[in-house]
Amino acid sequence: MAARGRDDGADPSWLASVMLVLAAPFGLPEARAADPKALLAAIDAAARARVVVRADGELERPDGPPLPILLVRRGTAVYLEAGDGTRALLKPGKAVMAVGGIPRRVPPATVLANTDVLFEDLAPFTTRRLVMPQVSDDGPVGVAVTGEPRAPTAYALLVVTVDPERAAVVRAKYYVGSVTNLVKMRRDRELVDVGGRSWPDEITVEHFRPPRTTRLRLAWREAPELRIGLATLRGPGLLGAGGPATAPAR
Repeated sequence: MAARGRDDGADPSWLASVMLVLAAPFGLPEARAADPKALLAAIDAAARARVVVRADGELERPDGPPLPILLVRRGTAVYLEAGDGTRALLKPGKAVMAVGGIPRRVPPATVLANTDVLFEDLAPFTTRRLVMPQVSDDGPVGVAVTGEPRAPTAYALLVVTVDPERAAVVRAKYYVGSVTNLVKMRRDRELVDVGGRSWPDEITVEHFRPPRTTRLRLAWREAPELRIGLATLRGPGLLGAGGPATAPAR
């Protein structure tokens, strides 16, 4: 999937009109629609890890054997390490990868370990990622926030469903090339509370054409002993250090 550049000629006013059309048919109940700014602020607050947490687990790929994987969260930064040698530091809109032991900026649309997961998919979702976030649905799964993601990105449109009680992402739909071309969907399941916020024990990404599934099984814990930054990419790997190589079997 090719990433969009910073100037792709898109007309924000046209997209805003599309967002209003998407939002209008759903008829949001007053309880959820009364204060959308408060909801968006809660999402941004939940995106920031209050304490350092880590998830040791397994990456189940559509092609190839499973790989051990590690995620470390601090603030809005994510340290990612996988069993194929991938090591990266991710933030919303940014990705730095260890290449020969040297940190290098890479596109957020970089693919993880021959899967349908991109680096930008694993960065924390904040409403600032969208040009003009719109509360577009309120259903049994949660409240949907819809918008055009800011460049650089692989996507034309994101529809992110949030559990309003926890302000945690539970589902995301990714559109590529146009706002009608739904390519894949992510589901975050079995939320657990660690370090003052909610984290998914399982992340499933379904790619539709061709049909493929990627799954991350994760076990979270607080890890105040860890610090992550560019120096982490220069130093020894953390995978398997201080945690299980894979998540518990289900």
